[in-house]
Amino acid sequence: MPPGLTLRRAALLFSLTQLCGWGPLPTHPLMNSCGAAVRRPPPSRQSSNIMARFDASREYLCLKDALMERTVHEQLRTWTYVRERGLQLWLVGSWETFRQGNLVTGHLTNFLLELQHGKQELIFVPTKSWQQGSPSNPFLARSEYTGYHVTVQPRKVAERLMARREQLAHDWREELQLLAAGASSAVEDDQLLAGLATRIALRAMVRELSLRPSQAPMSSWISELLKEHSKEMDIGGDVEEMLREIERLPVCIRGKSLCDPFMIVQEIKGRRVQIAEDMATFLESTEVEHHAMKSAFLDKCFQL
Repeated sequence: MPPGLTLRRAALLFSLTQLCGWGPLPTHPLMNSCGAAVRRPPPSRQSSNIMARFDASREYLCLKDALMERTVHEQLRTWTYVRERGLQLWLVGSWETFRQGNLVTGHLTNFLLELQHGKQELIFVPTKSWQQGSPSNPFLARSEYTGYHVTVQPRKVAERLMARREQLAHDWREELQLLAAGASSAVEDDQLLAGLATRIALRAMVRELSLRPSQAPMSSWISELLKEHSKEMDIGGDVEEMLREIERLPVCIRGKSLCDPFMIVQEIKGRRVQIAEDMATFLESTEVEHHAMKSAFLDKCFQL
């Protein structure tokens, strides 16, 4: 951005301060004592860790759930390609049944535990029947059901899902490293990860500002942004276009503070760098988590 544009923003903010007759305004993280917008470095590791602890109860567990959902989706896609219709139908039914009974955030990985303890099943796979002779011919023997049976071993399905989940976690770590470096890619999960990191950054900003009574209007405004653009941070949205849209908003006054949307977006992007690194670190435990599941399962088998 041209240097002159930043100076003009600062001059505009200072002029608004004088016209309103407020004198020095109460500051917030994006303003200096004169009311002018200032650039601030990305959050430190310490502040990021505090933010991570605050959001771990929900957002980082949402990352864990999203990884499990994507794992099942990718496995179903693979079985579709290789025409494993029986396993595909069984996994769809099992997954949907499990989801209906597990609505708590962060518990979707328990699906792997259920599969580990599941018993072998024989399922019927219906197929389309080919017409033989005239439908009105009474001498043709007709079967009401056509298809074949498939044996499903849930433990083997769990092993496949674990292997795929580990590979997916590795791919997501690489994507998060790109996000932390300020780069982006056209892969399917780039929007999911960028949107989740942006949501964590916005909620942390709302939380920090809400602790300061003088910044209640600013906290409320950012909270409104979070609700208004919530879908843009989900799969199918465009989080980067959302940030560009916020950048284009005019400078405004919230309570006794001057708000520069451009600088707020810079603050969000600065926080996203550290959040993306924290998310990548969070995913490093995927393989360890699977080892713990397998060990617990074996211990229980030996105790029987």
